[in-house]
Amino acid sequence: MTVYYWFYSIVTSLAVLIYVRKKDVDKQRKKVCIVSFFMLFLLFALRHPYMGVDLGWGYSVGYLKSFEKIGQISFLEIFRMKNYLNYEKGYIIFNKIISLISKNQQFFIGSCAFVSLLPIAIYTYKRSMMPLLSLFVFMGLPVFLIFFSGLRQSIAIGITVASMFFVEKKKPIPFILTVILAATFHKSALIFLIAYPLYHTRFSNICKILLLSFVPVVFVFRDLLFNLLSKLFRENAQIGSTGAFLLFLVFVLIYVFLIIFNDYCDKNNIDNERQNGLTNLCYLACIVQIFGGIYDIAMRVGYYFMIYMIIAIPNTIENFRHIRVKYNSYYTIVRIVIMVLFVGYGLYAIYDDSWARTNPYIFFWQFDLFK
Repeated sequence: MTVYYWFYSIVTSLAVLIYVRKKDVDKQRKKVCIVSFFMLFLLFALRHPYMGVDLGWGYSVGYLKSFEKIGQISFLEIFRMKNYLNYEKGYIIFNKIISLISKNQQFFIGSCAFVSLLPIAIYTYKRSMMPLLSLFVFMGLPVFLIFFSGLRQSIAIGITVASMFFVEKKKPIPFILTVILAATFHKSALIFLIAYPLYHTRFSNICKILLLSFVPVVFVFRDLLFNLLSKLFRENAQIGSTGAFLLFLVFVLIYVFLIIFNDYCDKNNIDNERQNGLTNLCYLACIVQIFGGIYDIAMRVGYYFMIYMIIAIPNTIENFRHIRVKYNSYYTIVRIVIMVLFVGYGLYAIYDDSWARTNPYIFFWQFDLFK
């Protein structure tokens, strides 16, 4: 766990130095975002291939061995083959392209990390009012762990995040095409098509209450609904238990927090369209999280939606600060408390994890640990 403690300490220290030395708030924010996600990229790229069960380090199956085999296949054969394991065509082509640059497995791991994180970093850079908090929220969510092991889905998640720019600009065709591209890496990405209408739906206060009331209904009938949802998946990897029911309650509380504070923004004539849209996506994450208590893999659907908490939570806090000026002294306290909570839960999830092998953190050059 030492590496993670150092990671949080270094990123926080660098962010403090950036905010102290510069006066331009917007430039400060962007620099913090760049530094934060660059450090996160190094965390993924420099890890030992052992970290992540699906990578299959030391075995004849897994993403690393598949990368080696696909690199030996010609493009013509790739386009002709009907299937390769359970991999989607886009991911197979991606493997081939990376192998043309380098067949080194560590380079492949770094490439996957870069492609997965870049859209998330750009979206945070463009949209987050508090990028450091966005980073901490991200690392405190279950979706963070998938980036260690589920290479296909992590890339698909990154591509769907990129599609959000088309959602915001109301460009359905480019959005649909981008989601289809994501589905060529992991077919579960197709569920993200619902994000377009959901994002642009404006719910009244009565509808929001009804939506909250719908949550316990889904919870009661979760067993009946699960079979339909589970058909989206074909992978055997299992998510380590991180208290799925507790996490579900946390998600519901976050949703309640978002709708209450966003209501204040609406009443104070603050442009809140993006926040409302992201809050709707967070609601769907709450619904999907219900099934996480039945079968951990069901949580994977929620990854496509819960990730927008990294923007919704910081921006809601920042918007509320501008409304309630007389409560500004509490703003810093609230922000620190939320940071501590997400950092604490993130460290706990890393410590308690088994399937992603996030703990202990091992650098790729530490081969002696496996002798």
